[in-house]
Formats: sequence, structure tokens, C-alpha cells
Amino acid sequence: MRVREFLNENGSVFAVSWTGPVLPDLRHLMGAHFAEYAVAPGGLEHPGLQRSVRVAMADLIVESGGASAGIYGRAYLPDLIPPGVSVSDLH
Repeated sequence: MRVREFLNENGSVFAVSWTGPVLPDLRHLMGAHFAEYAVAPGGLEHPGLQRSVRVAMADLIVESGGASAGIYGRAYLPDLIPPGVSVSDLH
């Protein structure tokens, strides 16, 4: 499992990404933001084979997908992404 944290210039985490054979413990990765994700429509549905899931809220976006041997995803706070950083950089 590979997990990456992305920090802004203030040292605040604005995104996490993951790749590996299983879905990581999102409660641990997302901290206080997990509760918001858990109650969002589709938030706790696990993606099936070759299926991607995107849960978008005003201040949190979670994307996950992949197959049984390669799960990938990211969760990020759009308002905290620093200038010059693209969402596509968060992998």
C-alpha cells in the first residue's frame, strides 16, 4: 500500500492519495473529514471491479476506483489546494 499526504505551505494536509491491493482505512486517512464522507450519498459504497466512485461535496472530494489487484484513489479539500497545484498532481 502506498499512501501520500499533500501539505500546503502552512503545513495543513489538503489531500491524501492511495494505491495498493486493498482500500485503505479511510477513517484513519481522512480524520475529521471521514464523518462528512460517511454520510454522503454513495460515500461508503465500495467500488466493484473496474468501477470508479466519485463523491463530491462542497468542501471535500473523494475519488476511488480500480480492480481487485489495484485500488487507487484520492481525497482532497479543493479550497485548500495551493495556487499552481492541479488536482491531476494529486496521485
